[in-house]
Amino acid sequence: EKILVAHGGNAVNDSATRQATCNQIIQGFIIDRVLGKNARDAGLSVTDEELINREAALLKSVSGRPDAPRTIEDYYRRNPLGEVYAKREFEQGILIEKYISLEKKKMPKVNYSNRASEYINAVIASNECKRVSEKLALEKIWEIKSSLDKAPFCDVAKRFAETAIKVSECPSSKVGGDLGEFGRGRMVKEFEDVAFKLAVGKVSEPVRTKFGYHLILVSNRIGNEGASGQKVHASHILIKAPAMQKVPTKDEAVALFRAEDETRFIQDFVKRQIKQAAISAGEEYKRLLPQ
Repeated sequence: EKILVAHGGNAVNDSATRQATCNQIIQGFIIDRVLGKNARDAGLSVTDEELINREAALLKSVSGRPDAPRTIEDYYRRNPLGEVYAKREFEQGILIEKYISLEKKKMPKVNYSNRASEYINAVIASNECKRVSEKLALEKIWEIKSSLDKAPFCDVAKRFAETAIKVSECPSSKVGGDLGEFGRGRMVKEFEDVAFKLAVGKVSEPVRTKFGYHLILVSNRIGNEGASGQKVHASHILIKAPAMQKVPTKDEAVALFRAEDETRFIQDFVKRQIKQAAISAGEEYKRLLPQ
């Protein structure tokens, strides 16, 4: 319960979230303790040099954050379970990583060349199909744009909403494409870059995002352009078009499959370690254990 409160705070009030949080924390606790013990039994330890290097790497990785710790002691002190606990867990993490690295060396050697080539060919074939969908979506969005451009300025908003209800492929079509008010950072960049520059009452040209093609209509602008807290009230019409997938190089495809196999190999290893540990729990703690 002490660990749970320190990690979960007020986010674990409802029973389902609380159980999920318990499962996650205790599963990590079990893995940590079992693998840590087995690593020490295997004669592994963490050297002072390894600890210093890893601490320096940690501080460097968070140095750009506004609340970044200035020293490793500051980092440890911020842990809700205390400085001593934090340092011990940090060292334990290095120890477990060394233990797992040894196990990785036992992975069977696999030639991924054929598998990588098949994957690359599948991506290319998929992209060819997507190009057809892309062309159709682009033609359709331009047709809609052309129709809206013919409407008198005073009728654009009404016509836009009616069209959105009929053809838009976004759930917002039910309310005429209305997205409400939003500030920067709420929408994907390509969308908001246009929305925040678009004149009120004017229908944008087609905007491509990962979802497809959009037409955007801004009905109100709140705050000055570029000012902090500026918002717009906008609607959109979406015609979906699948995004093209990057065709990987042979080396990238091989690395992808090797990483997937490595993940499965280590997961199986961890499961075996836990099973062999034959962990039991008292009745009052069984409700906390991962199912």
